Amino acid sequence: MVAVEKGEPLVSAHVDDVRPFSIAIIKAWACNSLLDSSTKLFFERTLSLENKTLHVRIQRFENGRFVSVSEGGQKIGSLVVSLATGAGEMPVTTTIIPPRSPDSAFVMRLAAEQISSRIGGIVLFSMFVQKDLSNDDAKSLLSGIMEMISDDA
Repeated sequence: MVAVEKGEPLVSAHVDDVRPFSIAIIKAWACNSLLDSSTKLFFERTLSLENKTLHVRIQRFENGRFVSVSEGGQKIGSLVVSLATGAGEMPVTTTIIPPRSPDSAFVMRLAAEQISSRIGGIVLFSMFVQKDLSNDDAKSLLSGIMEMISDDA
């Protein structure tokens, strides 16, 4: 087992464990960056909306982002993938695991496409909610996510 200290860079780790990916994730969470403090791997925010609290987590990759929105716990939900070949380009989007409602599908697709267009890469967008978002909640969620993406850039 490897002990992890806050702020310890991943590149200095000596990992003899057979599960280096697990260790890398744990160490990345501990120091919140791979090489230095300007390259953050994870962003997390809790959004308190009218009727629910959503946890938004964004994992950063060189060629894209994984965005997870969940209500009530850390769960993977419906999944949409969007790919833009360059910043500002119109992305190609597909639904991998469809949500229960068309409204949720629209919100997921819109968020994935906006992020993909902004970063010029791949976005995997997962959302687990108990009940559909109201229009105001959907706007607040999109606004919060795009603010996090802006802070990320």
